[in-house]
Amino acid sequence: MVRMSRFLLKLTVLLGGASALLFGQVPTGVISGTVIDPTGAVISGAKVLVSNSETGLRRDLATGSAGVYSTSALAAGRYHIEVAAPGFKKLVQDATVLAGAVSTVDFQLQLGNASESVTVEASAAQLTYESHAVEGTITRDQIQSLPLNGRHFLQLAGLQPGVNVSPASLSVYNNQFNVSIMGGDDSQTRITVDGVNNQDQVQGGTQQNFSQEVVQEFQISTTNLDLSTGLSASGAINIVSRTGTNDFHGGGYFFYRDHNTAAYPGLQRDPLNPDPFFVRRQIGGTISGPIVKNKLFFFANAEHTNQTSVANVQPTSPDFAHFGIIYQNPYNGTQPSFRFDYQLNQSNTLFARYSHDGNKGFGPRGGGMPSNWVANKNWADQSMLGWTNTLSPNMVNDLRVAYTFWSNRNLNASSDLCPDCLGLGMAQISVDGAGFTVGNQSDSPQGQLSRHYIVTDNFSWQKGNHRLRFGGEMDHVAVDGFYAFDSPGQIKLYSPDQVRAYNAAVPASQRIPIPATFNTMADILMLPMKSFEVGVGDPSQPPPFQSQNANSSTRYHLYFQDTWKVTPRLTLNYGLGWNFESNLLNHDLNKPQYLAPVLGAGNLGASHRYYKDFSPALGFAYSPFANNNTVFRGGVGIYY
Repeated sequence: MVRMSRFLLKLTVLLGGASALLFGQVPTGVISGTVIDPTGAVISGAKVLVSNSETGLRRDLATGSAGVYSTSALAAGRYHIEVAAPGFKKLVQDATVLAGAVSTVDFQLQLGNASESVTVEASAAQLTYESHAVEGTITRDQIQSLPLNGRHFLQLAGLQPGVNVSPASLSVYNNQFNVSIMGGDDSQTRITVDGVNNQDQVQGGTQQNFSQEVVQEFQISTTNLDLSTGLSASGAINIVSRTGTNDFHGGGYFFYRDHNTAAYPGLQRDPLNPDPFFVRRQIGGTISGPIVKNKLFFFANAEHTNQTSVANVQPTSPDFAHFGIIYQNPYNGTQPSFRFDYQLNQSNTLFARYSHDGNKGFGPRGGGMPSNWVANKNWADQSMLGWTNTLSPNMVNDLRVAYTFWSNRNLNASSDLCPDCLGLGMAQISVDGAGFTVGNQSDSPQGQLSRHYIVTDNFSWQKGNHRLRFGGEMDHVAVDGFYAFDSPGQIKLYSPDQVRAYNAAVPASQRIPIPATFNTMADILMLPMKSFEVGVGDPSQPPPFQSQNANSSTRYHLYFQDTWKVTPRLTLNYGLGWNFESNLLNHDLNKPQYLAPVLGAGNLGASHRYYKDFSPALGFAYSPFANNNTVFRGGVGIYY
């Protein structure tokens, strides 16, 4: 296995903030706070009941000696919190839990009879009081209301500052949008769904797409990443899928857009294609609800996209301008998803989810004529099991086990997709400087088949003023594929202008005869050849030589971190992560002899595995004023 890795050292200090208090790239959230009396003294032993307003899940806990309570691994949603202590009135408040966020809910109890109850109507504070990280979460209400062009889930990343989202080709791999965070390499942005890796480890981006309707929350980390994130120095995205509740919900939808109802995508119209044809039809529906109230819930969604557009190909040379063409660029995809959640008892909840993405398209990979386009086909599945175990009121473990499958094929244009196309089935032939290319794409056919076996675990322990977290991830990937480069070959021809310039400078006997006009492949092939390339060898990936040593790899990530509330206004975050990949380099191959003068004869053995990728991190969050509307944050860390 080969992948890119790098170090990154980041330091940020921010003033203010309006995002939720985020604590990591995980698909669950936390409710935490401090309970005090009217004088401001902390109350230890106060009973706290946290219950989910939609599923009936409840957690019973108590404040510690410092008056602090915390409950982790909560599914995103609305919660009801009750706090009671002898000699004080019961206090009630609602709060919203976001993915990867800490909802800080502090209580000041009033003297009185415990049978009396006071309800606080204000929402829980959403300022970042305890984290040095720069992160944000987009909620279901926002997702439902936003008019995303194409309804692609990765477009939500563009709502965060410092994030750039750009469209990718629908005819190459399965990554439809590229997400660059804080100017970083978009191929290294980590993408997870329900805490499980969904990244194409070869090209970057996502290996599976999901309907917008599946997304409950969209979490993005930009700077000073949480140590639970794993391998990423360029930012991370985590998608949390929707669940069923005690109420039945359902809906159907049909979205239609065509060139008559859409703005032209540019500031200046192309005179050769002033009204490009386009039509997109998206049809789908969702249904969710209880199977057994307060026990077993389901959520289901299915969506189909049928898109027909055209791409304009126009050679830049006048000799080939008449070959310019506007050609069909179709895309079809289907995305079903099913999830079941089961509350075994107050201490154990489980869920299972299966999601599928199947799509195919035909379009340009570069700027060639349609015979140089590729047919792209993807079949991707993700199956996952989750178990959240409340070991005690202050100790929660969250386990995820997943299997992902992805099959991708990039094949050359065929007669059924491109009938009567010029140069169909030939080697790739391009004319130098003319913007004209025909024949089989030089980078195809290619394909890959990857299987990931993933286990992630996160353990949270609230001990006094410390919220300790331990955990890690193991991601074993097995890959097979093929990559035929320059098959059957790649030919570059001199342009007519270059030949004419040559002919004008030499005697008539040395001139190269070329047609006055170029109308057929026979005319084009009369141009002299400038270069020729041909691919040789077995296109299998990994190659056949000792392939058993190269077709799989296992990534390990372990971490420990502590959120230490030093004072009610100052929090320190610190911890250590460790990363290791078992087959990053060619450990079975010795270095060639010609490197001996550089490396020395004793250093020509196989590359050694490196076990020292440690990731220390340290940060703080400080709220200096009593109104709690200003927060200073800073942090430093090493990321791989």
